[in-house]
Amino acid sequence: MKNVKIFSICLILISAIIIAGGSFPDILLNIKEKVFDSEPCERERELVIMGEERKVSYFLDAFKDYTFFNGEHSGSGEIIHKFSDETINVNFLGVSSSVVEEARSALSLLGPIARLEFLEDEIVEFDNAIVFFSSYDQARDFPDWDRIEELKSKNGTVCQTFVFPKSIYGRSIGEIKTSYVYVNENFIRRRLSSCIRHETLHALGMLGDTRNGYPSILDTRTARVEYSEQDLLILTGIYSNIIRPGQTKKEALNQYCTFISGYEVKNVRGGG
Repeated sequence: MKNVKIFSICLILISAIIIAGGSFPDILLNIKEKVFDSEPCERERELVIMGEERKVSYFLDAFKDYTFFNGEHSGSGEIIHKFSDETINVNFLGVSSSVVEEARSALSLLGPIARLEFLEDEIVEFDNAIVFFSSYDQARDFPDWDRIEELKSKNGTVCQTFVFPKSIYGRSIGEIKTSYVYVNENFIRRRLSSCIRHETLHALGMLGDTRNGYPSILDTRTARVEYSEQDLLILTGIYSNIIRPGQTKKEALNQYCTFISGYEVKNVRGGG
């Protein structure tokens, strides 16, 4: 069973490298040893990232910072939020071709991690879906418009994501139903690219914006246009089969500790 898991992970990473034209991006995840539930969590193990040694505990702090956030994202809180194992439908409603191009580029890198399907223009799907839009007037027809109107920024913004999980008796069960990504198209191309890639991680369940010094496209003080190794490692952990929607912070951190402690990550092209 362990060998089957290792083989499956290798296939996922190979697919990612093919789609990204040989990069993932600018890094290679070299799996030295992968363990899930057969070994204890190794919090003090040193991982090599871009030639620097980092303890597993460093990644646990980053995972917590990126994944649990109480703020504008309506799906946030003290449990894991992610889409189910089903295919995630991606819609583009009333956005320009440049937004479609940037979003497709961003999501093609993440597709091998989370199952994504791009829908044709005339097809609209709100269940198990990411919806890109550029007009709040248009959003008035969305099933979740009342909450979007309540949560949207009053001061204007480049991009904003609204995550709506499924719920029972008004309480989130952690499984994302729909993520809506608002894109303000009145920005130069580089900033548009950065904000779309930033928001796609929010849409998939990485709800936090970090200012704690972790290299990430979620660091709001920078204008990164590429995902960092850490971004990809955290998202891969969230969408592994050992982390489930609705897991508590403690449960998810324990599972992610086991997940990440089996990795050795090496920079191969000076990315970051």
